Amino acid sequence: MCGIAGIYHLQTAKPVDPARLRVMLNAMPYRGDHHGEWTSAGVGLGIVSHEDGAAAAQMGDGPALAQPLPAQPLSSDDEAATIIFDGILFNASELRAELDGRGHRFLARSDAELVLAAWRQWGVDALARLNGLFALAIHDHSRGCVFLARDRMGARPLHYAPLSDGSVAFASELKALLRHPLLGREANLTAVEDYLALGYVPDDNCLVAGVHKLAAGHYMLLQRGDPSAAPICWWRPDFSRRVKASEKEVAEYLAYLLRVVVRDYASVQPMTGLYLSGGMDSGGLAAVMAESSKRAIKSMTIGSGEREWDERAAARALAHRFAGDHHDMAAPSATLAMVDDIADRFDEPCSDLDIPILMALGRDSLSLFSAALVGHGADEIFAGTRRMMFHHQEERLRESLPSFVRRGVLGPLARALPRWDWAPSSARLRARMTSLGQSGTQAYARAVARTGPARRVRVFHDGAVRALGHHIGEGRYWRAMASAKCREPLDRAQFAEWQIALPSQMMSKLDRLGGADQPMILAPFMDYRLAEFVASLPASMRVGKLGGKHVLKQALGKYLPKAVLEQPRIKPEIPVSLWFRGSWASEAQRLATSEIMSRTGWFDMAEIGTMVAAHQAGSEDHGHLLWQLLLLERALGRFMG
Repeated sequence: MCGIAGIYHLQTAKPVDPARLRVMLNAMPYRGDHHGEWTSAGVGLGIVSHEDGAAAAQMGDGPALAQPLPAQPLSSDDEAATIIFDGILFNASELRAELDGRGHRFLARSDAELVLAAWRQWGVDALARLNGLFALAIHDHSRGCVFLARDRMGARPLHYAPLSDGSVAFASELKALLRHPLLGREANLTAVEDYLALGYVPDDNCLVAGVHKLAAGHYMLLQRGDPSAAPICWWRPDFSRRVKASEKEVAEYLAYLLRVVVRDYASVQPMTGLYLSGGMDSGGLAAVMAESSKRAIKSMTIGSGEREWDERAAARALAHRFAGDHHDMAAPSATLAMVDDIADRFDEPCSDLDIPILMALGRDSLSLFSAALVGHGADEIFAGTRRMMFHHQEERLRESLPSFVRRGVLGPLARALPRWDWAPSSARLRARMTSLGQSGTQAYARAVARTGPARRVRVFHDGAVRALGHHIGEGRYWRAMASAKCREPLDRAQFAEWQIALPSQMMSKLDRLGGADQPMILAPFMDYRLAEFVASLPASMRVGKLGGKHVLKQALGKYLPKAVLEQPRIKPEIPVSLWFRGSWASEAQRLATSEIMSRTGWFDMAEIGTMVAAHQAGSEDHGHLLWQLLLLERALGRFMG
């Protein structure tokens, strides 16, 4: 991985100072310490990487080279076009052969050089020919434009901001843009609402007002003299078609496709390992990696005997089954230093409780491998999340119940029942009846909330609630579901998750957790080739009688024992509720008097104090909300000063 940054003047070709690019690049130390800058009239491009010359990115399927790759920014022979490329191509050999046949010549086996040639050959249409993970910027002098693009699933980030001098600045990370003196540092209230609702700031919003994120599967052409540039979608999942094949044929093809995808991801680095749990997803990766590797697959697991999610014994058994070289470690303890570490990497807060665990895994794994495959995304791609399965089941019930029964009977009856917040979610009758009383789209959007609307209203000051108006974080889910071209209700839920959560939460998290002191993290299950195939399957092949990920279980059946295939999902998470009642108790109390949060004027600090007291007394559980607020405070402090 590397980091890219650039400045393009839309109105007049003002000079760009290379030192300004360097300052932006220096803000991304995890992405590397070797810089390259290139400037011309009205434009500047820069890149930072871990090794001198490596930013050019060796072709993903090419052999190791005896000579260094050409450095980026990389210009064409006639200097008519220049590229900065953060990414990996999996189809480099095929693309190179096609371009060779069209007369292009290459100095080295470099993905950046290849993508630049593809742009010059096909323009925007080159994107459809790229199979990989990338964010890129190309300045084309002959066309008078800068071309920005992200890969289909959003594995690599790209932020941009129009500035008051008529330029557009862009960079891999928000912290790089914040180094530009013309970018304001005003916090964005709607992004705070989105973060509290979802646990992350989605790609259609940003914590800093005036900053945008180029969405996954989108590109943008910045044309001199045209200030109206807007992102254009070049790829999105298509659930409107259905494959015609038996379940056996589908499972066999999926097993083949998994082998192809895992082989591509495992070949990214000479030493690629695996973060292994005791479950089906990472266990399936271990099996497929071992099948095609001549060496023992190195793997790492984390756990604690005091916690329910300790899978070290199960992971050791899986590693032994596939003759792996396995290692394990203990879970991190409750230190506030981890909060600062997270804030340093994540410009915008992400409250996923596995982040400290992944960071600890990375630090201990770096001596074993330079890239790690993970099972993340399998639940979302193959319909294995609890809310997807509930949605699938409830939609079938909705079809059998008249509308007046659902809305006129179940809805009012649900409001009369006790909440039963102490019960497991599957046993909360009130929640189930409330859900059935709503449309499927409304119910699913409600289910994605990490912190519900009622609790968020308690946190906000009345003025902030009025300022938000009708904006609610979950709203983008029902808009996405309503706009989806789908055949079945489950399609709509998955379409929304793939468009919103996968790039904004999961891909963003894995990108930030790779870097100088961590292995690069790669998630094969979120590959677009798997996504496109799954989108063509009927819902009955995704959610079977025994639960979600039905076809994936069929495909992995020849590799894994039945007990592993049927094992309930175990998600490793730090126990923040306990920590805020124990070693972090004083930090929770300090949060209720935070000067940074008070300065925004958005938060009801007295109510936050009440929630802290109730949590520490054990009468209410606000552990995750306090974790969210703690990370938010750190993020606000970093860019508000």
